Amino acid sequence: EMPGWQEDISQARRMDQLPATAQDYLKTIEETADIPMSIISVGPGREETIMVQDPF
Repeated sequence: EMPGWQEDISQARRMDQLPATAQDYLKTIEETADIPMSIISVGPGREETIMVQDPF
């Protein structure tokens, strides 16, 4: 079990703008899946996206 977060993350456009618990959660998923993340959606809008690395 991992701690969650209450902050609104929809305005984040970089990983370092996410709460530390959200960053830890994403790192755990990345390590468990053994693949790097390229894009993270932080809301329903197209602009509510963090581009971690260019997927193309």
